[in-house]
Amino acid sequence: MRRLGLGIALVFACSERPVPGESDGGSSSGGEPGTTGAGPGTTGDPSPTTSGPPTTTETTETTAVPGLCGAACPAALVIEDDVVIDAAGGDFTCVTEVMGNLRVDGDADPSVVATLANLQRIAGTLTVRDQADFTGLPMFACLQSVGDLILRDMPQLTDLSALGSLAQTGALTLENLGITALPSFAPAYEGTLRLFLSDNSQLADVSALEGWIHPLFAVTIRSSPELADLSPLGPRLSASTTGQNIALQDLPAVTSLAALSELTDVDGLSLVNLPGVTDLSPLAGITEAGWLVLDGMPGVTTLAGLGGLTKLDNVLSIGACGGAPGWTG
Repeated sequence: MRRLGLGIALVFACSERPVPGESDGGSSSGGEPGTTGAGPGTTGDPSPTTSGPPTTTETTETTAVPGLCGAACPAALVIEDDVVIDAAGGDFTCVTEVMGNLRVDGDADPSVVATLANLQRIAGTLTVRDQADFTGLPMFACLQSVGDLILRDMPQLTDLSALGSLAQTGALTLENLGITALPSFAPAYEGTLRLFLSDNSQLADVSALEGWIHPLFAVTIRSSPELADLSPLGPRLSASTTGQNIALQDLPAVTSLAALSELTDVDGLSLVNLPGVTDLSPLAGITEAGWLVLDGMPGVTTLAGLGGLTKLDNVLSIGACGGAPGWTG
């Protein structure tokens, strides 16, 4: 192996491993920035300012709504601010567009959320979380575009087919849901640049990635014990793309890292608790990295797969307490 550059911290420690893209105060969603801003390129929960039904100071009337997915309305309403739907209630039947963020909290009445049926566009982030009764999302059947999409902490939510009109998203975060497969969305959907899948205990199929066009610059797949096949991820990690942040963690069914074979220059790579992985050779193409975190892979006995690495900017963290006895390369 060629000598790595100076300034590298080689860590064998008991402390929690750093994850590329995360800081100590970052989100718990695995590489997902903890920002609260609106619009494409941000993730995390927004901080909406409008609660309850829209008022005349917050809306703009456009053309009539002929009941696209919900009830017919005399005029479409565009809400120009952020919106939070909570216990305060409201009626959003005529709203077709939200220019800010839209958040549906766990205490929102499902009958109020159902009045979003004519909504087509959200410029900011759509967050739906902690809704204990949602098994599907029929209220978003008309939704065509959203800045970022966050669905969180609804383990009974198994059906995302109602999002079949969604053709454009920014970052996509699916966390602690009951889905078994990554949704395909609309036929025209081309993918996202940032994908965060965490704590989806039934997720076993990410083949929808095969229909995407955009490369992935950030991807976290964490705590999905049923997921074994990462091959659909490979085409989204093109050799022509550099600076990615990738975290694969707590995936006991995964046995191969072949999906990472096109990587060359990564900002960060975290491979943690992948007990079925025995071979790091798919990483041989990586020549430069910001972070490398390798842990919880007892079947890996050599680091020869990292032989192409010539530059490491920050931390190389390998193994748990006391290092990794018996490793070579």
